[in-house]
Amino acid sequence: MRRAPGDGPAPADPPLGPPGPGEAPEGWGPGSGSGPAPSPPGGRLATVRSSLDWVRALANSEGTPYVGPPVWGIRRRWFMILVVGAAALVAVAIRFDAQRVGGFVTGIWQYDDAVYLGTAVRIVHGVLPYRDFALMGPPGGPLLLTPLAELARVVGTEKALVAARLATPLIAGANVVLLGLLLRRRAPLVAAVACFALALYPDGILGTLTFLLEPPLEFFCLLGAVLLFDGDDFARSRGRVLLAGVAFGLAGAVKAWAILPVLVVVVLCLPQVRRRLIPFSAGVAGGFLAVCGPFLVAAPRAFVAQVIFAQLGRGGPVQVTRVARLQFLSGLWTGIGVGVQTPHLLRLTAIVCVAIAVTVVAAFLLVSPRAGTAPAAVPGRRAPHLSPLERFALAAAVVVLAGLMWPPEFWYHYASFFGPFLALVLGLSAGRIGRLLPLPAVAIAVLVLAAAAHHAAGIPRSLPAVPNAAPQIAAATAGVPAGACVVTDDPEFTIMANRFTASSPHCPPVVDSLAATLVVSHDGTSPRADARAAAVWLGYFRQARYLMLSRASSVRIAWTPQLQRYVYRHFELVTNQPWMILKRVSSPPAHAPRYHVPPPLLP
Repeated sequence: MRRAPGDGPAPADPPLGPPGPGEAPEGWGPGSGSGPAPSPPGGRLATVRSSLDWVRALANSEGTPYVGPPVWGIRRRWFMILVVGAAALVAVAIRFDAQRVGGFVTGIWQYDDAVYLGTAVRIVHGVLPYRDFALMGPPGGPLLLTPLAELARVVGTEKALVAARLATPLIAGANVVLLGLLLRRRAPLVAAVACFALALYPDGILGTLTFLLEPPLEFFCLLGAVLLFDGDDFARSRGRVLLAGVAFGLAGAVKAWAILPVLVVVVLCLPQVRRRLIPFSAGVAGGFLAVCGPFLVAAPRAFVAQVIFAQLGRGGPVQVTRVARLQFLSGLWTGIGVGVQTPHLLRLTAIVCVAIAVTVVAAFLLVSPRAGTAPAAVPGRRAPHLSPLERFALAAAVVVLAGLMWPPEFWYHYASFFGPFLALVLGLSAGRIGRLLPLPAVAIAVLVLAAAAHHAAGIPRSLPAVPNAAPQIAAATAGVPAGACVVTDDPEFTIMANRFTASSPHCPPVVDSLAATLVVSHDGTSPRADARAAAVWLGYFRQARYLMLSRASSVRIAWTPQLQRYVYRHFELVTNQPWMILKRVSSPPAHAPRYHVPPPLLP
């Protein structure tokens, strides 16, 4: 439209896109390099003068004309980097401290970490899971360790496992950074609460004592969320939506739990089938098949049986009550086992759970979003009560919580997967309340985070110390020659003693002994199922030169009288502490056996 002469200067071009919530238009404070800030409608530019203005700045949302405290004198972007970076450093430091104090880096105390590294070692030697040996779960976790498995050729499997354990806190720090990137357009209060909540989440600390699947699972889920959302709304680019699906597909290749947030995203994408649902679904399928496709082609029936059906019918040896699970999920329980449920602990669990629920409900139902923060707002149309990011955060937290409360099996590190979604919801809740009541919101957030930091700082000293395994490892190294064919129910023994790989190609490639038993017996306890599993183990024992048995072998190996008699006739005892090492003999011993298999579950 042409302007008539004398109408004055033409108005400035409108911004290319609406500002997202949580970020000032340019920067904070004088000297930020952004030029003069725009004045609020109907008034002059507000200048920070009181000592409480920094509180208002923390709760300030993007698009609000506000100048930050002069004492900061930095851009808001750099302040957000400092907040997120500090939270990431706290996460890494407290997890390294927990590993160091308890001796978890070099100790022999886990089972799953050795299974993942052992599977990676088998893969780099051309032995595939599902086809050549049993593995319950997708192959993504072991594939992440294949670089360390290659390194084990030079430095040994013991140092490779130590490196895998030391790398896990770094993954936790990366998860905090990804959560900060997801909330980069939000108020600093939102990013601070969410990132520090994730950094201090107690079960997140427990889940990084060694290499477990939850930290990389969280990494790929958070990466998918960062790609999927731009501010509060979905990314407009189909390519980003496709890449987000790939990230979630990679998460599913690590652990099947990724299906929970994937289902939430699928429901949210339903209104935009061609623009969002199809690219996202294609990305999920592509990411999952890129990792699992070769194994699926090599052994289709075994892959489906071990990855899907074996997991659905799997039950833990110890049933964890729903109340105990809430203690893990709420962050109150900080141990790797379930202790006595005292009345004080039960009351505290109820108080914390109710406080979290009330805060979230009040923030999302009673506090209306600030006008103009809704992404892609249409003039004349009322902003939605919940943005797509908020819908994803709430729905994913509820679905993941239900998914962890429902199955019969539950272990201490499972609750770690709930941490990112809980932290995201808490951060968004703090942001909503902060827009209405900035001073109380910031004060309460500081107090709660200080209490959480005090609680988390005591976790490393509260964990039981792992006994020093160096003398036993040295004894096993001396008693078992390198390259010998060793069959064990716990690969951590052979990995820490550098006796995991055998020079003979005929040595059984068993890694996950529990999976080998459950897959053959179909997780049954009938005599017929036990006989099938015992026949498989009898074949393993016939090819073994040495046996290394833990006290948990009674649970992982299908012991039958026939299997026991075979061991008594063909093996002699080398050592019985802390695990049993047996050596094959050429002729049956003349005397009665001086040991008993399986070794007792308790000493």
